[in-house]
Amino acid sequence: MKFFIKMGASVLLAAATLPGAMAAAGPATLVVHEWGTFTSCEEANGHALGGINTDDEPVPPFVHDLVPGLINALGKGIPAGKPSVTMRLETPVLYFYPSPGAPKQLVNVLVRFRGGWLSQYYPDAVAVAPGVSVGKNGVVHIGPLTASTVGSLRWTGVRVGVAPGGPKTLDNVWTAPRKVKAAYVEAGDGEVERFLFYRGVGHVRAPLRVVRHGSELAIHMQRLAPGEPAVTTVDQIWLTEFRSDGRCAFTTLENVHASARTGVFAIMRDNFSKADFSRAKLAALKRSMHHRLVSEGLFSDEATAMLNTWQQSYFKSGGERLFFIVPPAWTNYYLPLRISSHPAVTRVMMGRIELVTPRQSAALKNLFSTRWNQLHMKKAIGDYRSLGRFAYALIAWEQRRVHHGIMVDAPAPSAK
Repeated sequence: MKFFIKMGASVLLAAATLPGAMAAAGPATLVVHEWGTFTSCEEANGHALGGINTDDEPVPPFVHDLVPGLINALGKGIPAGKPSVTMRLETPVLYFYPSPGAPKQLVNVLVRFRGGWLSQYYPDAVAVAPGVSVGKNGVVHIGPLTASTVGSLRWTGVRVGVAPGGPKTLDNVWTAPRKVKAAYVEAGDGEVERFLFYRGVGHVRAPLRVVRHGSELAIHMQRLAPGEPAVTTVDQIWLTEFRSDGRCAFTTLENVHASARTGVFAIMRDNFSKADFSRAKLAALKRSMHHRLVSEGLFSDEATAMLNTWQQSYFKSGGERLFFIVPPAWTNYYLPLRISSHPAVTRVMMGRIELVTPRQSAALKNLFSTRWNQLHMKKAIGDYRSLGRFAYALIAWEQRRVHHGIMVDAPAPSAK
């Protein structure tokens, strides 16, 4: 086993067997709630695109990175545009609720990511990342990320119910999750926060696959990997389209079951009219999602906090997205969680699939077929902006699709 220790914040980078069972921390009753998002991007045939660990909404600088010292070159703590990254694990947070009057207790928390690395976290934790190592002179080597990779984080001796604290920040991605009535927690190195936070990147397929036929979107069961739980029922699906000015349109389905014969959950249409888009629809979408998140087990303030972290990256970023409630069995398989003291645990995860639209496909073709001179630059910039948050991944995908090197003499348009 190889070790890398960062002074003041221990980080273990190792290809090692997973830790064994952790001892219980005491008899006190404890409730733990978790929310987070699994994000992927799919082209028209349902194929998942790689390299989507770019264009992130950044977290505050005090958050720990799996690979320290490279934060300016990273997406989700991993070098930008890594082709094997087909899923982003976005902002899971763990809240702790001790029983009234219960004595302060220590808990140990272990979370693993099948097919992925847990790349950013706070408070500090011990991270196991097969394929990641630090060589001589601090040179970081990041090896292959595959479906068989299993990364993990371990917090040991977390004190629950400590005095309020936490680093100062105005970043909404961090302050929104704080606005709940959960207990404050303190990690072994003294870092305090209202939750345990982590993010990750993975070589994992979403539990749903969306295949486009014109304006019809067929939502399929994903082809199963060995041992993967079958996803045959989804509690709710939202098909959404967002405009950069804050308007949106959406349609939703509840209690959707996959056909035993075809594996198709539903056929949805994205032929929204101009009249379907409004800011009122965005408010209605938030209410619908909030209601479902609470019905799945989150407290109302937790559901509000989750949706508020999406304000910039999901609700104000243009594009077409399929949201869905991730079945708990799928979450527990790909993201197994173990907490000592045997608390009552509720995990509510959203799936989010960024859909490559016909307009984006046309924009990509324009970018690759037009020679970018001064005359065409304005249009090229517009095409580039229309690609949205995963522009880098989409361009890399189109480049591989056409032929390698086609853009050698073409400068990338500014997105500013």
